[in-house]
Amino acid sequence: MFDRWIKYYCMDELAQVFDLEYWDCSSIVTPSYIVPNPLSRPYLRVIHSIKEFETKISELPKDTVLITEVYQCAENYKFHKTQSKYFPNVLHFNFYGNIITQIDLDETCTINSVPKPCKKRFSLKSILYKRDIIRALIKWLFHPKGRNFIQLYLDDKCRKIYAQCTEVSCVKNDSQRINHPDFETYLSIKDEPRLIPHKYAVFIDTFFPYHSESYLGEAIPSNIDEIAQKYYESLNTYFQQVESKLGVPIVIAAHPYANYKENNPFENREVFYYQTARLIKDCEAVCIHGSNAFSYVALYDKPVEMIINSAIKGTYFGNFAEQAATKWNLPIYDTDKSLIVVPSFEKINNGLRIKYIDKYLGDINTQKSNQELLIEYIKDYHNKTLQ
Repeated sequence: MFDRWIKYYCMDELAQVFDLEYWDCSSIVTPSYIVPNPLSRPYLRVIHSIKEFETKISELPKDTVLITEVYQCAENYKFHKTQSKYFPNVLHFNFYGNIITQIDLDETCTINSVPKPCKKRFSLKSILYKRDIIRALIKWLFHPKGRNFIQLYLDDKCRKIYAQCTEVSCVKNDSQRINHPDFETYLSIKDEPRLIPHKYAVFIDTFFPYHSESYLGEAIPSNIDEIAQKYYESLNTYFQQVESKLGVPIVIAAHPYANYKENNPFENREVFYYQTARLIKDCEAVCIHGSNAFSYVALYDKPVEMIINSAIKGTYFGNFAEQAATKWNLPIYDTDKSLIVVPSFEKINNGLRIKYIDKYLGDINTQKSNQELLIEYIKDYHNKTLQ
């Protein structure tokens, strides 16, 4: 349990309305998130094993509203199989409708238009593949039977394991829409005083390469410490260039999973925890890889530089950065070349920025907070689905 989940789900407020329990399953699921300063609440329950999980979930009332934040993937198949046995219907709040691979900012694209090359073509294969059993058999016979096949097969089974998954999203035009948590934060702190009195630029940390998602879907390299050293050397050289050009220091918005208190790899630059929004709000410029904190860059309309280097390129966060640069029509800067090329910051095209906020973050005219909306949607789901 840490600050982000408490705020995203307005849990302290929900606990005043519902008999709420937060189950920390980090020791039995993948990725296993470990934070340096876990929080505690009266409604926190820590689950230590799959057996304990099954025992406790079997004891819950059948009309319990179950909201799950555990990836549906091969590694978590046993978890979801156990959960779906007792609760075939689940409610999911999608706070990540703004993930870069999902957003569409193309002005020429409409929901109802289908490009000619994308129209469905019916073939024997497409008809056969409609049946799960036949599709699995065909793949088993004609595709490699190594670990990748098994992983993909269980991924697919895991995604289909529930009879019903009701989703509430922050994306516009969904029948039940919540505000993106970053949008709520933006509204709540936009008039607050500065966190840092002097001018500064901010780097949005991803805790690479030690973040559990750094190599999502791939094996963690054995030389991870060497990768980290290469990565931080490149970053720190780049930071020196930025500080020289802008005439302001760079501060670090630490990822919540990171702990730099004993070992600061940023050449002792100032590190702040759980202050990303406030740091972006008042900064002169933002340096960022792939991060959903890009929403604050758009909301506060800040100059930004998308950055990459050889250590992070090809990883989850490196690919994220390249995709984001393409979506936002921004250049991407290789920090390995910071002694050759001068850093350059620019704002997002204002048309794209406004469209992004409207489609994926929230309606500036919305009168209801997420606290109100979550309570409303949970009650509605309970009344329509579980009674």
